[in-house]
Amino acid sequence: MPTATAAAPPPPAPPAVAAEAPAPVAFGGLTPIPDVTGMVSAPSRFPRLRATSDRIGQNVRDVRLSVADRLADTGLGTVVNRCRDVLAERRSVRIATVGGAGVIAVAVVLAVTLGSGPSTSSAADSAVGTDGHPTVAAPAVPHLSLTVPDTFTVPGHLALAWPSSGQAAIAVPGVGLLGSSGPVGTAQPIASVTKTMTAYLILKDHPLAPGQSGPVLTISAAEAAALPGEEALNQSLVPVRTGERFTERQALQALMLASADNMAEILAAWDAGSESRFVTRMNAMAATLGMTHTRFSQPSGYLGTSVSTATDLVKLGEAAITDPFFADLVDETSATIPGGTIRNYNALLGQDGVDGIKTGSTYWAGGCLLFSAHTRVAGHEITLVGAVLGQPGNISTMLPSVFAATARLLHSADQALEQVTVVGQARAVAELSGSGDATRLLHPSHAVTMVGWPGLQLTLRATGSAANPALETLTPDGRITDATPLVSG
Repeated sequence: MPTATAAAPPPPAPPAVAAEAPAPVAFGGLTPIPDVTGMVSAPSRFPRLRATSDRIGQNVRDVRLSVADRLADTGLGTVVNRCRDVLAERRSVRIATVGGAGVIAVAVVLAVTLGSGPSTSSAADSAVGTDGHPTVAAPAVPHLSLTVPDTFTVPGHLALAWPSSGQAAIAVPGVGLLGSSGPVGTAQPIASVTKTMTAYLILKDHPLAPGQSGPVLTISAAEAAALPGEEALNQSLVPVRTGERFTERQALQALMLASADNMAEILAAWDAGSESRFVTRMNAMAATLGMTHTRFSQPSGYLGTSVSTATDLVKLGEAAITDPFFADLVDETSATIPGGTIRNYNALLGQDGVDGIKTGSTYWAGGCLLFSAHTRVAGHEITLVGAVLGQPGNISTMLPSVFAATARLLHSADQALEQVTVVGQARAVAELSGSGDATRLLHPSHAVTMVGWPGLQLTLRATGSAANPALETLTPDGRITDATPLVSG
């Protein structure tokens, strides 16, 4: 039998020769991207695989340079440096040939992505930087600016007929406060004017449209039994009996026209479950409305511990009359309820445009009135809301005293209101620059006018886009009253 001959051992593999890595390439002032050839290697004992590895390494270098050039053209230096950091982190890891192919795939995707869209730069937009490479100029941003002072004050001197005692304030809702008199930073008792907040909250929780009657309230035995004690305190009341039924509308009429203290308590318990919980909500709403000097202790105002100021009450009045049902309610001179016909205590209704809101009078509060009125100025219907507090007199003369003071104040305010021209149509008020054309002067498309009074200060503001510029007129509290288009020519 032939004898077996041992196979000759394979020749030892030649030692690997480290190829000299090409120098990193710098461009556009960015940190050079490292060479990634060293990331791809193969055992020298596989010559064919080694040749493939060499070709892959060369492809990586070529793609790296192509990607770098494209990134430089687009100004994405941050991306370039991030690629460099990632490659540098991976240099310490021995990556297989297939990993090198993955690097090529990522690089190719970057190159294709960056080259797929049209260039956003052009020769006209480019400039040469200090390093000799092109830089991309930022596009011009249109700029709209005023060429006139940003405030306008209605000329003249405002002279209002303020009461000689107590507090007073009057405002045009949506425009601002004409003024105030007396210690309006000090809260004082407001008597039944308190019921304005009671009605406002009831309608917030149980809203009614004009003409609606709403749900029914049934008088409890306890509510009926409380009537004799309330009469002994000389409170303002409407008669109620156990089991008697009031619609929400009738209950609110008893509250706001007849100023019924007992109905304020009945409504509070119906709405919140108890009088104390309702009072908590009254104070929360006062805070929401910005009535910083106001504190309610009960829903009727009978006690002297419910306090406010004239300026705070103007805020409440402005909010309340935005409810159409409320506005109609306080303008009623009389109503029919289960106990009979009641009349509104506000004797000014229908005079000098007065259409609300609520009277109040006690020994500790004096005569009080929160009022609203309408007037016409240059064809525009204007609303006025004001408050007069603490007018002197006895229980029978307090209300006549506050009515007289209010009538004088309203008449003087009506005389002070006028239509004013804020900016004439022909006056250039703004300029538009940086829109690609020469700077353009802009003027209002029509004269900017509004109803105001001497001393009213308005703010002017140029706003909008290059295609749709406008001049805004703002009130002292920042509300926009007018936005007039601006045109060139």
